Amino acid sequence: MYDIAIIGAGVIGCSIAKELAEYDIKLAVLEQNIDVAMAATGANSGILHAGHDCETGTLMARFNVEGNLMFDQICQDLDVPYKRCGSLVLAFSQEEINKIEILKTRGINNGLKEIKIIKKDKIYKLESNINQGVIAALWTPTAGIINPYELNVALMEISKANGAEYLFQFCVDDIKIIHSDKEQYFEVFSSKGDKIKARSIINCAGVYADKIASLVGDNSFSITARRGEYIIFDRPSPVNRPVFQVPTKMGKGVLVSPTVDGNFFIGPSAQDIEDKSDKSVTLEGMRAIKAAAAKTMKDLPYNRQISIFSGLRAIPSVQDFVIGEAIPNFYNAAGICSPGLTGAPAIARYLCREICQKYGFKKKKSFVTKRQRIINFKSASNQQKVELIKKDKRYSNVICRCEVITEAEIAEAIRRGATTVDGVKRRTRATMGRCQGSFCMPKILEIMSKELNIKMQDITKFGGNSYIISSDIRGEGYDKKS
Repeated sequence: MYDIAIIGAGVIGCSIAKELAEYDIKLAVLEQNIDVAMAATGANSGILHAGHDCETGTLMARFNVEGNLMFDQICQDLDVPYKRCGSLVLAFSQEEINKIEILKTRGINNGLKEIKIIKKDKIYKLESNINQGVIAALWTPTAGIINPYELNVALMEISKANGAEYLFQFCVDDIKIIHSDKEQYFEVFSSKGDKIKARSIINCAGVYADKIASLVGDNSFSITARRGEYIIFDRPSPVNRPVFQVPTKMGKGVLVSPTVDGNFFIGPSAQDIEDKSDKSVTLEGMRAIKAAAAKTMKDLPYNRQISIFSGLRAIPSVQDFVIGEAIPNFYNAAGICSPGLTGAPAIARYLCREICQKYGFKKKKSFVTKRQRIINFKSASNQQKVELIKKDKRYSNVICRCEVITEAEIAEAIRRGATTVDGVKRRTRATMGRCQGSFCMPKILEIMSKELNIKMQDITKFGGNSYIISSDIRGEGYDKKS
């Protein structure tokens, strides 16, 4: 019997797992996919929002501001790269100046201390490549950028180090509330027929959180999937920080932003869809974000476009995060759309305190507080590279030439739990450069086959039926001796 089962291993579920794993409890995290960060977290803008967008008094506003302040310590403890580069919201007209004035007032009311409107001379000193015609901008220096899936992996690793158990490919299909003579608990069933028991449940199921809640009779909210499409470009970035336009009723709008890894993107679009599994990319979506981004920057280098993708945001019907105990011992952390990534640590701390106080959970006498990321050979000094190669010759074997990722880094990613090509990608950036794996994929498959002791034909890109090799590369019946 688990004390707590968390449903969903995105950044919210894993942030909560990190907090709870420090307590002397038996904790499980149930994830329908084969790895963490395979839903909203894996296709996220990676922005640490300052906190001026959300309506004052909402949970969104509260956890945005509180969470933003926590990232310096979290990233230091978990060795996750991030940048406090600030953000801009551009105004091209008096009407848009009026809107950023509203955002500024809202930010102050939400608790922001560093927020102001700057004029065009200051704007172009910060961002020289944006279009002419900007007359003012909202400047928030506490905003930043982070790699969301590396954060997600780090949260999983440290929670596992403190005893949390992760059950992947456990798609929750049913939940039964059991009333015994001694206590009430839940039986949680997967679509494959597996079952676990837990005294409490925390629902962090993203776009499916309404479905999970309804399994225990909570129909107080619904979730709409909002698809956002992106275009990602190779280095260097023409902007130094996230550059927004004034928000619309559908969200914060299309932005031009660097990533923490040095390349940049434009997006996202915003389209409400019925199919919560539809992460397709559309011609209409691409056209829409290109047209919107042109308002910020006309001469975007589309000859350096390297990939397109989309992600789904969980839009709650109640216009705010759904957080707290819905029925006895069943908690929601649902409807966590933007700024959910920024608010994740604050949401986790809030729920952890509420739950641990109710049940009287005590902290363990000792637990792991620090985690180190996989060594990045590319960013090491020349002397460090020499030392690394002396210790492990696999550091001299560069597999992904675009991102300069070595065999040793890929092997370490596999040792830490990567079982798919995308799992290796999220932990090392292998295949994320200009060629998108065209050259390094066969070598990565060879390393995975060796390290996992499985056939290359059994390796998938992201689980399920996403096999990469279907059969002998020369076709059925090829005589290898000829």
